[in-house]
Amino acid sequence: METLNYKVLAETGYNGYILKDAPVKVMQFGEGNFLRAFVDYFYDIANEKAGYNGKVKLVQPIGNFPQMADWINEQEGLYTLYLRGSEKGQKVDAKRVISCVSDCVCPYVDGKWDEVLALARSEELETVVSNTTEAGIAYTQGDSAFDQVPPNSFPAKLTRVLYERYKAFNGAADKGLVILSCELIDNNGKELQKCCNNYAKDWNLDAAFIDWMNNANTFCSTLVDRIVPGRIRDPKELAALEEANGARLGLLLAPAPIQAVWLGKALAGLLLLLVAQMFFLPAAVVFLSQEIGALWPVGLGTLLLVDVGMCALGSLLGALSQGGAARESLLSIVLFPLLVPLLLAGIGVAAQVFGAPAPDGPASWIGLAAAFDGVFLAAGLLLFGFMYSGDE
Repeated sequence: METLNYKVLAETGYNGYILKDAPVKVMQFGEGNFLRAFVDYFYDIANEKAGYNGKVKLVQPIGNFPQMADWINEQEGLYTLYLRGSEKGQKVDAKRVISCVSDCVCPYVDGKWDEVLALARSEELETVVSNTTEAGIAYTQGDSAFDQVPPNSFPAKLTRVLYERYKAFNGAADKGLVILSCELIDNNGKELQKCCNNYAKDWNLDAAFIDWMNNANTFCSTLVDRIVPGRIRDPKELAALEEANGARLGLLLAPAPIQAVWLGKALAGLLLLLVAQMFFLPAAVVFLSQEIGALWPVGLGTLLLVDVGMCALGSLLGALSQGGAARESLLSIVLFPLLVPLLLAGIGVAAQVFGAPAPDGPASWIGLAAAFDGVFLAAGLLLFGFMYSGDE
């Protein structure tokens, strides 16, 4: 079976969107699964839906695995992405061949750093994207030299790229770039900008360049919002997919929809809450000298219902608080009134478990908790993708 490339793809009869030729508008530091399944996926969508007509050139930020660049180039930048999971309450298993990647270079290989600097001088270049892990945005005095091929750290490489562009266009204000940092740290764009300024000062670069770097370029802070488990590891499943696609899928990716982020947050919160209650509830019964009645199994079931609703709603509304202290302060104001029915249901059943008289029994309270659980779970599935924008 042949390796995926444009010729092989055409022979398989693939009828999805493909863009073979377009100018390189994006320099991307990082060739890993996340960027290819997230950022490059959206550039591919932009090419199809919005006529962006741009390619992405991948640059390996470290030189410990140059073979990855060879694999990407062997497939002419093409790779297959399967989007799997649940979206808006429906099962998702969608395939897309990503064609926005032009190629990949390892700047530690002879001559390839010159290729990166040549792209920095390109009229078509608009954006720099990066994901160099949490440790990638860091400044260490003296670790990188201006004329090093290439400089050691990612911020030093970016500073060198920006200086090359500054010189090529004589500091033109309209030739600045948009820089999207996807590293998982707070204020990643601002931290990257600080590091670049430190390297510019260490290298004694002129003040006019530093002014251009800070004012003509836009350093954006971003927030990761896609789960990418990585490649499919089951050899039988992979073989079946390759057989169905008619090509060897060496760079196959299978990310999860955005709703998986909400589900993961809710499950993690639920687990922490249950662990805390395992210790707190027995201690509360002992210290308060309470007697537990025959309805204790019903009480535990209702407690679980209340916990599920709290975590589902909390994870949904928590998306609104991302990126600012003002929004975080609003979270409790918005969250508590919506939780009141659940809390009343839990209090009503708990009172009966501890012996309070209730002629009607706990059924109405249990029904109330279950109904609000359904509302909050449905809201999370449907709305999380709209609320969790990642904007600051």
